[in-house]
Amino acid sequence: MPSGLLLAFPLESVALRLALALGVALVLLRVVSTWDLRSPRARSILAASPFFVAAAVVLLSSGDLGLPALLVPSTVGSGALALPIADRYLDFAPMAPVIVGTWAAISVSLIVLRIVRASLFRRSVLDGARPAAPRVAAVVLHLARELGIAPPRVLVVDGAVGGAAVIGVRDPVLLLDAVVLERLDAEEIEGVIAHELAHVARRDNLVAWVVAIVRDGAFFVPGAGWAVRALHREREAAADQDAVAATGRPAALASGLLQVVALASGARRLPHGCAALVPSSSVVDRVHLLLREDQATPREHRTELALAAAVSLVAVALAVVIPGLL
Repeated sequence: MPSGLLLAFPLESVALRLALALGVALVLLRVVSTWDLRSPRARSILAASPFFVAAAVVLLSSGDLGLPALLVPSTVGSGALALPIADRYLDFAPMAPVIVGTWAAISVSLIVLRIVRASLFRRSVLDGARPAAPRVAAVVLHLARELGIAPPRVLVVDGAVGGAAVIGVRDPVLLLDAVVLERLDAEEIEGVIAHELAHVARRDNLVAWVVAIVRDGAFFVPGAGWAVRALHREREAAADQDAVAATGRPAALASGLLQVVALASGARRLPHGCAALVPSSSVVDRVHLLLREDQATPREHRTELALAAAVSLVAVALAVVIPGLL
């Protein structure tokens, strides 16, 4: 009776395709990110390209995931598929249930942990919150009308994450740090509030949750954390642009961000929310984008959008073609 176990790992497995596609996408993303792209939409699409690539590879592989299988010594009447390998007949024992079960258990555990942490954080923050002054509420109401959204609740807390933050998806709450309200002038406060309301208008908290769930589902993919941070950086820059469109004062927002940097050092990390200053954002880059005078022309905008799309297409194409050639 032959003995020993063999592990069959198809070259066209979805796992190898994902690793190859995301590896190519991350390399291209790092290269293109060093270029001076001026279109905010192109930068956002480029930052989200690894997630588009992952979804495309999974969809293309949905017919045959090609998960690893275990080859075990043949036994009579086992009902398994007999395969000849080196003149021995081995049974084909699929490992898909074990692999999928392990992946699902880890992913669900990570997602549940995120939900619990976010719930505890929200409760701890709201317990010590108090209503904002009427003048601040009036600014929020005016800017909400400019952005075409319903004004969220506005609360003042001590030590708000990033100086100002929005938490919640269905019922967003705008949190403002009491010290920030004291130190910033009226135009700087308006800029910071407009930035947070832009997150509400863009539904960025929902995006943050979707990205977090995708990341938990792809916990085994190297480089996923860097891709998430890149997407969050572009999300903050895009909210800056929308805030400037509502206020017309980019310098005030830039000054407010720099003030927040000085006041918000050591602030707690905000789980699945949008803050004026977050660990994954580069305030220097954001201020540079706010104060630059040259904007992308329509032709540059189209070219940069095409470049962002090309990154995803190249990564998916290589992930489909290379395993087949091998």
